[in-house]
Amino acid sequence: SGTDLGDANKASNNTKINSTDRCVYGSNRWAESALRARLNSNKAANAWWAAQGRFDRRPSGYDSAAFMHGIEKDFLNVLQPIKNTTVENWFDGGASHVTNDLFFVPSNSQVWFTSSDTEGEPWDFYTMFSDNVSAGTGADSNRIKRVSGSATYWWTRPPFSGGSGGEFIVSPDGSGSRHIAYNTFGVAPACVIA
Repeated sequence: SGTDLGDANKASNNTKINSTDRCVYGSNRWAESALRARLNSNKAANAWWAAQGRFDRRPSGYDSAAFMHGIEKDFLNVLQPIKNTTVENWFDGGASHVTNDLFFVPSNSQVWFTSSDTEGEPWDFYTMFSDNVSAGTGADSNRIKRVSGSATYWWTRPPFSGGSGGEFIVSPDGSGSRHIAYNTFGVAPACVIA
């Protein structure tokens, strides 16, 4: 006699329940992500985030200022918003969504993990100076980012297509893989100067 709440692994269109993957691992939707909200806000600590859905919860780091807070207005005035296309995972139907961003995290095609331009053309920086002759997720010293001299993990924009909680990352050796969305890794934010 209970109420059928639907399938918890296919809850993207069901407002009664949350995905079990998202409850455990975090959401991998760029359009609704706390990372996107933080990168594109100039608000102070405890003011830059708002829930994007019924099950969204305050992210860690909310007690720190947003990314644009304190950036000089002269610099912000020369930025051009860009339309980013991000493919959804199978859980959300596999379609894509478009966001308008001042700051964003590059896609897998932009860092040359794939030669597909679904999420943007490969950037010259990643193709011209690559250790590899073709796109792929293998190690590439050109993708390595460092914090205090040590190579580190950093996020790309697209979700891992096989579930609702996985996200793509660049590993310290410059290779690509997937990781769980709740992990704290670095980002290499990008912008377009008009």
